[in-house]
This record gives sequence, C-alpha cells and structure tokens, in this order.
Amino acid sequence: QDLPFDRLVEVLNPERSASRHPLFQVMLTVGDTAADAPDLAGLEAAFLDPELRIAKFDLTFAFGERRAADGGPGGLDITVEYATDLYEPRTVGLLLERTLLLLESAAADPDTTVGSIPLLAPEERDLLDTWSGPVTRAPELGLDGLFALQAARSPRSTALIFEDQEVTYGELEVWSNRLARYLSGRGVRPGDL
Repeated sequence: QDLPFDRLVEVLNPERSASRHPLFQVMLTVGDTAADAPDLAGLEAAFLDPELRIAKFDLTFAFGERRAADGGPGGLDITVEYATDLYEPRTVGLLLERTLLLLESAAADPDTTVGSIPLLAPEERDLLDTWSGPVTRAPELGLDGLFALQAARSPRSTALIFEDQEVTYGELEVWSNRLARYLSGRGVRPGDL
C-alpha cells in the first residue's frame, strides 16, 4: 500500500496491451460510503456519483458501507462496473445475484464455510437437479484427498502449465506433501491463517 502504482508498473514492466490492464483485470474494493457532504456556510452541498462510460478494469465490484442516522450500520451498497465488450448485462446481473446470495448466506450463518454456501437460487438448484438426474455422491475426501487420488491415478499427467514449464500430478503431490510437512513442523495446523 505504500508503493505508488506508477512505480510498481515501472518495476514490474508487464507486457502492455491496450485491451487489458497491465496487472489485473478484476478489482474488488471495500470502503465506507458514509461520508457526509461538507457543511459550507450559505451553500447546499451534496456528493454526486459520476456516470462513467468507460470501465477502468474488465470487472469491478465496489462495496460501500452505509451508516444509519444514528451512526450504526445502515447497509451495504454494491456497484458493479464492467467492460461492455467483454460482458453482457445479463452475465453481470448473474454475477451480482451470486454475490448477493453469498453475502446473505454468510450474514445468516457466519460460522458456515465458504464451500458450503449455495450460489444457486433454490429454483435454479431444483432445475439443475431435474436436468442432472440422481445425485452421485463424491467421496468425503476433501480437496487434498481428491488431489491425492488424481495424483495416484495419473502421476505423469500434466497438472500445471506456466509459460514453458509443466508440473505433473506426481511432482505436485510430492511438493505439496513436503510443504505440508514443513508447515506442520512449524506448528501450523488445519484452519490456521
């Protein structure tokens, strides 16, 4: 946060393209929209939201906390800005609906895990269940267990590709186990951040 953006771009010197932002394409901001307009003697002042016609990034979600008259929480404003050459209004609407479902579920049950929050509305879930037929339950292994199964099934298959480097499932399994043992040896436990 203490590094000016221009300096960051200068140091990283990312490949430039007029079609996308040099460092990231999706931005999420969280702020306080509770600021009052300045009190100017003899003048009436108000904040106005400029209607921008150009998106700075491919997709921006801006969350702003409102305050009630008594200073307590008054709600959350969500603004979505998007590049119209990349996203249809319907797609952005669906993203916003999913975001609202996520926030409502998390607020209703703060102890729930992110992975258990439904991102489909009940009627969408019913339709999907109708189309997909009977549910086949996956083994209760968790992500690490499922990955270990995949690594055992196809250890020589490519798991990751970055530029000209490839990492197989077997290699990634060895590396992740090594990292897990290292972290465990340092006292890190499941659930620690």
